[in-house]
Amino acid sequence: MEKEKLLLTCIDKIQKKLNDLGAIYDSLQESLLNETKSSMGDKYETGRSMIHAEIQKNRHQNGEWLEMLNLCKQISPVRKRQVELGSFVQTDQHNYFVAVGLGMLKLNGQIVYFISPGSPLGRALWQKRVGDQFEINGKIQTVINVK
Repeated sequence: MEKEKLLLTCIDKIQKKLNDLGAIYDSLQESLLNETKSSMGDKYETGRSMIHAEIQKNRHQNGEWLEMLNLCKQISPVRKRQVELGSFVQTDQHNYFVAVGLGMLKLNGQIVYFISPGSPLGRALWQKRVGDQFEINGKIQTVINVK
């Protein structure tokens, strides 16, 4: 598996999520503008408060995804000798890309787990080299390749 393709996939998934969040934000803003004051003033205020809460939640999520995008853009495609940010790691059981936590993706018929270096699995893999073993969830895995 090519690291460049993994990195582009990572950036593409994040960009799609950011686009979705942008569409949701636009919809929320439109809802806020269309919220009309009724004779039941409290209902109007409650509706506006709920929309404002959703807008804040959307902004927070957008910020988190932007941080992940910036992190991915800092990753160098240079081959690594030990596991660090941007490493593609093959073990005797699974394939991992240490960048951001996007979960499991299937690429070219291979399953790759996109994980964050701060996750328990990312911490277990951190700075491992070919031949090193690590334990996660009671299972021991051996690193067979680091790119």
